[in-house]
Amino acid sequence: MLGLDFKKLVSSKPLGLFRILFGIAMLYQFSKISKRVSFFKDPDYLYFPYPELDWIPVFSSAGMWMLFALGFLATILFTVGVFHRYAAAAMALAYGYFFSLDALYYNNHYYLIFLIGFLMVFVNADAAFTPLKSKRKDFISNWNYLIFQIQIAIVFFYGGLSKLSNDWINGNIISNITESETLNQILNYGGLAFDLLIPFVLLSQKFRWYAIIAVILFNISNHFLFDDIASFPFLMIAAMLLFIAEGKLPKWITHWTSSNSNEGKMLTGVMKYTLIGFFAFQFLYPLRHHFIKDHVDWSGQGHYFSWRMKSYQKDIEATFYAHDLRTNQRLYPINHGLDNYTVQRTLGMPVKVAKFAKHLKNKIEKMDGKNPSIGISVDYKVAFNNRESKIAIRPDYDISEATFSKYGINEWIIPFKK
Repeated sequence: MLGLDFKKLVSSKPLGLFRILFGIAMLYQFSKISKRVSFFKDPDYLYFPYPELDWIPVFSSAGMWMLFALGFLATILFTVGVFHRYAAAAMALAYGYFFSLDALYYNNHYYLIFLIGFLMVFVNADAAFTPLKSKRKDFISNWNYLIFQIQIAIVFFYGGLSKLSNDWINGNIISNITESETLNQILNYGGLAFDLLIPFVLLSQKFRWYAIIAVILFNISNHFLFDDIASFPFLMIAAMLLFIAEGKLPKWITHWTSSNSNEGKMLTGVMKYTLIGFFAFQFLYPLRHHFIKDHVDWSGQGHYFSWRMKSYQKDIEATFYAHDLRTNQRLYPINHGLDNYTVQRTLGMPVKVAKFAKHLKNKIEKMDGKNPSIGISVDYKVAFNNRESKIAIRPDYDISEATFSKYGINEWIIPFKK
């Protein structure tokens, strides 16, 4: 039976402890962001807006540092448990802004961090482990936990759905993760089954502890298997606190936060409708690629914010050329700063290729002046999921003038063919 009783009173302590661990994780994230804020001082700095978020402005350097300082200070207050809702809102706003600027740094767990920060605005996460005695509550309503549980279940389940492909099942995506073919098969099918089933087991009161143990072991193993998941295992292990509200934490953790009062802030009408809209978006938006003709991981349409974790593998070759538009002839290659690592990391999605081409054209114009007869073309080949390398972008197209349609046809992208 799924434990979806929203009104039942449960312990406030696990949520309070998770708030502290999440706050520490956020401080770490802001420390990483601090290294990138100064990049935007450089007018030539190349960043890659998300197709869905390219309307978000880049503030002045002073404005960005002020927002960073606000977010960092708010995170400290949030972690301590002071001015919780205001601090959570400021923290989520600041982090969300910096996260939304550059798709180059996209990672599913960075997106999840923002969503958890947003949900923190609604809950009574300061009912425990706070210096403010007036805020302490021994028990809070179960909805404070359920909204996080549902969000985490969505992440796992959609991650599993993205693996329901022939390429995943055939082992084309993670075929070489270890030297043992047998172990690779276990990881392949085990990862698929885990993502699809663990949300339901986590939400089940009867089997929840088995699921929690499985999640902890799964994320510990992922920490050693993959080198690009950063703090995601820590976040998922810490999030298991959100599934034990009906249990008890050791007395040495909780004795100094005890209170005789119950219940924190209840859900208001505005909060309810906001959360309904939030979860409607979370359930529906990751499915949008089913209404787009091309392959989601080939064209990039519908890829972001869809929990497509480890859903593809690309080996990319890219060479850009100055292109004479009058004669349709390539003049010379212009691969400024494009070593193999930069190609793989920077140009994984076609929308980034178009952005990079515009960047190269600007460089040419600064050196030689504007020339409407000069464009940028590219040899862009992709070995997709261990297939033979194929051309993915039309080599005769002025890619510096390309626009990216999020949902329609992009004539400059060659459709995926098996």
